Amino acid sequence: MRRAEGDEPRDPRTHTVRSGVSGERIRLSALDTITGGLYTDRAFYFRETLDGSTLRASLAEVLRLFPLLTGRQQRDPTGALSVLCNDAGATFEEVDSSLPIAAYAPDRADRPTLPQLLPQVAQFRLTGENVPLLAIRLTQAAGGGSVLGVRIKHTLVDGRSFMTFVDSWSREHLGRGYPKPNHDRHVLDELGSDAPDAATRSSDRFVVPYRRERFGVLAKAAMVARKTQTVLVRLPSAEVREIKRSAIADLPGIDRWVSTADAVSAHLWQVLSRLRARPDGARETLGTITNFQSALGQLLPPHYWGNTITNLSPVLTADELRGHALGEVAHLVRRTRSDVTAEKIRDETAFLLAQRAAGRQNRVMPRMLFGAFEGTVQLNDMSKMPHYALDFGGGTPFWCDMPSGGLPWMVRVMSAPEEDGSLDVHVSMPPAAAAAFQGQRSWQEHLHRYAP
Repeated sequence: MRRAEGDEPRDPRTHTVRSGVSGERIRLSALDTITGGLYTDRAFYFRETLDGSTLRASLAEVLRLFPLLTGRQQRDPTGALSVLCNDAGATFEEVDSSLPIAAYAPDRADRPTLPQLLPQVAQFRLTGENVPLLAIRLTQAAGGGSVLGVRIKHTLVDGRSFMTFVDSWSREHLGRGYPKPNHDRHVLDELGSDAPDAATRSSDRFVVPYRRERFGVLAKAAMVARKTQTVLVRLPSAEVREIKRSAIADLPGIDRWVSTADAVSAHLWQVLSRLRARPDGARETLGTITNFQSALGQLLPPHYWGNTITNLSPVLTADELRGHALGEVAHLVRRTRSDVTAEKIRDETAFLLAQRAAGRQNRVMPRMLFGAFEGTVQLNDMSKMPHYALDFGGGTPFWCDMPSGGLPWMVRVMSAPEEDGSLDVHVSMPPAAAAAFQGQRSWQEHLHRYAP
């Protein structure tokens, strides 16, 4: 692990933060439990120093409405996973750094790595008293400034729910109001009970591979992750607007509108297709991570808090993708988004419930992972999440960091810290492609071809 020069590790001061609320047991949904033992991680960088004691006080208050985060996970006799809301507590570490906050700037190649800024936890364990569901590390930079590292078990949150909690904590800290989250996770499972029988036997999104297939793809993912490099590029706000304008200009007719997200997704897919240079007839897939809460409407209670993502997979051949006008590709992305329906989520849930009933829930894997090494670009648009709206009394973050994608051709789109409509695009790619993408002017011209 790279450690910034002069940064000496210090022993953290560890606290257990409790809410004072306990007693309920909440069974997690089938979708929650396929995420495994991993945590969802973020680090937020502040130029002003955050006060640890007041952070812990506001954390204890907001946790009264998020009792799962101070509980512990347990399995019931059927193998289903639940959270016992026993207020065992969240872990809060505070540590002093010898580095100034300037050493943590995103453009510093020698900046401390994300794992150095996160609390150490049992990464792959799901149950046990020593497995906190929420863990926080506050790093105090020398001379002022702080880094707030937050980890939440993925069984409880996706990216959107993660940010809902951190945003609620920020609002609690400032004395502002925020919605009360809903923890009725059984509602999602109940949706799957109405699915046709065929949905319990096969799924377009999930697969139950044989043991050899499972370990083979996981081993390949681990090997590739060590060789994958994440490249960060900025699309300024004026360029983002021009990408959308150009896409819409390609689509005459009042019924062929596309969003900014559709247009940017299409542009990035086309640029990466040219960089990947696969044969003309090769199948190119854009695996988009999509939240389904709005598609379910009133089938989910307001402010439902939990995992609510699915994925979509528009497909073109490589020559079609490279040859189509931007608007045509963006319109394909838009049409595919309409496939997120209550019926789709019902059927996906029914399949997961059937695997849980058969004791196979630990073997379920997303089909998209099996295509990640060849024809799939995975894209997760997080630009609407409030990463840079957080304020714990010292202003908003100047940077937000998250784990590298790991898999090749994984794209994550975030708003820029200035929140002026600019976008930061994080792309994981093989080192040779990264060197060409960053070092060759032609690829920068491809990326910024819509710059005004």
